[in-house]
Amino acid sequence: MMNKKSKYYFLITRLVFTFILVLIIGALLKIISIYQYIEPNIFSVFSIILTVVNTILIIALCLGGIYLVIQSFSYLSSAFYKEYQINIVEALSQGILDMYLIYDKILNLADSKSIKIDFSHQIITFSRKNNYFSILFVDLFGKIDGKEGNDYWFSLRKPQKKYGRMTYAVTIRFFNPILVNQKYVAELKKETGNEYKDYVVLTGFYHLDFTHKKLISPYEIASIANQGQQS
Repeated sequence: MMNKKSKYYFLITRLVFTFILVLIIGALLKIISIYQYIEPNIFSVFSIILTVVNTILIIALCLGGIYLVIQSFSYLSSAFYKEYQINIVEALSQGILDMYLIYDKILNLADSKSIKIDFSHQIITFSRKNNYFSILFVDLFGKIDGKEGNDYWFSLRKPQKKYGRMTYAVTIRFFNPILVNQKYVAELKKETGNEYKDYVVLTGFYHLDFTHKKLISPYEIASIANQGQQS
């Protein structure tokens, strides 16, 4: 089952939906061309409207497809893929396609033998100059409803008004990644005796109403690793 909170779930489902619409509109245009002689003026207007809509949809389909191809190519060219050989379909379904952004950066920073990945939690642990780090990866899409202390966060989709209030037709619940990583490093400390600095790397197309020192982008990994070395 595909990871529904990932931006790739949104992108792929929308591409499939757009492709179906293009086929339907194409069929309608074919029907209009056959029966246009009945009401030339009316059918001509419908034909123009449908052609414009179909063109926009085809452009959107092409752009989405190009984005997916570029991301897939970057993934297949990464050190992460060369090491773990997780195929594109599996990486997309698990929502870990962008994990290479983290792994490749860590590979250039860390003591390479210390790098470990827990795929069930999507966590990468590593050490750098006697400092230990736990990086939890999450790919998200939509408006994210959640706070630091909440047990669960929600990815909100399809905004709509109901009884004068803004609600969301689709909500996807998932565990608060900050708390997940905190519990994870607590267990690691019991097992290893090492103190781990825990961070959550967020990628995707999302909106979060708050910031937190433990929420970082892939491009901040070098910074936190260097700070750990200085401290």
